[in-house]
Amino acid sequence: MNFVDKLGNFVKKYLSLLVLIGAAISYINPNIFIGVVPYFNYILGFIMFGMGMTLTKEDFVLILKKPKDVILGLLIQMVTMSIGAFIVVKILGLQGDVAVGLILLGACPGGTTSNVMSFIAKADVALSVTYTSIFTFIAPVVTPALIYLLAGTYVQVDGVGMFISISQVVLIPIILGVIANTLFAKAAAKCVRVLPSVSGLAMVVLVAGIVAANASKLNASVVIVALGVIIHNIWGYLCGYFGGKAVGFKERKRRTLSIETGMKNATLATVLAAAHFAPEAAIAPAIAGIWHAFSVSVLANYWGNKEITDEDEDEAEVQA
Repeated sequence: MNFVDKLGNFVKKYLSLLVLIGAAISYINPNIFIGVVPYFNYILGFIMFGMGMTLTKEDFVLILKKPKDVILGLLIQMVTMSIGAFIVVKILGLQGDVAVGLILLGACPGGTTSNVMSFIAKADVALSVTYTSIFTFIAPVVTPALIYLLAGTYVQVDGVGMFISISQVVLIPIILGVIANTLFAKAAAKCVRVLPSVSGLAMVVLVAGIVAANASKLNASVVIVALGVIIHNIWGYLCGYFGGKAVGFKERKRRTLSIETGMKNATLATVLAAAHFAPEAAIAPAIAGIWHAFSVSVLANYWGNKEITDEDEDEAEVQA
């Protein structure tokens, strides 16, 4: 195994720890990572481009082969996390842009590392990739619409501006990545080998930058926001798992839907918060960037060491 493979395995195995270390360093000394803040859009765009380069037509064919699994899973993610955020905001009494930050987080697609975590959790990786890809593709329309409906009473929401922002930093880079993978397949295959490690390290830098940009706000006064993020995240894991069970998913798919529902793209939420709302809107996404990376790694490792009782049936479905 060469250096690239070793680095990729190291980053994949210890990503959550690296995120926590980067966040801690950034909180103690924000000046170390504050310089990356103006480049959030470019870094996120690079990660999305890398994601696009890993996609193939098989990642989208699944919606034709199993439309029920894909559509039901996407609806569970959108409904439970957006409404869940609204309920948490009401219960905890969050106001203004702080409340918008949590609602914004709930309206975003799944996190970019959810596919890796699904692999560790022995979940249905193909379905995970499909969920992430399709939700990300429709995010320019879905995310602004959900925020307008649920957060419009708190602040003025620029739906068109958000559509443009998400298209610029998410949709266009992914499409370019897919095009690059299609036209330059051999070169793309070589690049894909280093993408997991590079994207993982980029994620660490992004989270550290998020913390640096909001270090002055991350104090005892935002404990209630952190509590909201944690409740919202656990709510997502539970809704994804038991929602999947309610619609007839077997264990692998339940794990996939749980991870996809609970783990949100906190980086995208932070970029949107910074671009369209007051600085306070970035507090919840900043906390989520740290917490989600930690909690999903714990959940994935737990499931990775837990046997699947209906494994044979699920394997037959995956191979079908």
